Amino acid sequence: MFLIYWIVAFCEKFEGTPGYVIPNGYISDPSPWLEALGDCEGDILVQLLKAANFLDIPRLIDAGLLKVKSFMDGQNIESIRGILNLPADLSPEEEQEIADKYVWNIIDTRDDNDSSMG
Repeated sequence: MFLIYWIVAFCEKFEGTPGYVIPNGYISDPSPWLEALGDCEGDILVQLLKAANFLDIPRLIDAGLLKVKSFMDGQNIESIRGILNLPADLSPEEEQEIADKYVWNIIDTRDDNDSSMG
């Protein structure tokens, strides 16, 4: 029942707005979406994402993923592992190899003035 509350409350916040078009780039102002989810976090957020996926509510899926991302912003690898409950199963060498290969995952190289991303 509590999960239905979150879904309905979210959808009501966007009632009367134009149809949702899934963005194909960086969302420059996620605050309305994050505000629409309020203090939803943890297990409820995971359940909400699953329900949004099942019910095919793309705006809610995107908002939930932005909320998850907001929890990870500025966190180090160990903190992110804790947030996602992931084991530290890579050797230091493997971690370095991944960091070298996927530096974009760790360092935001996006130009904030780039209007092509949204």
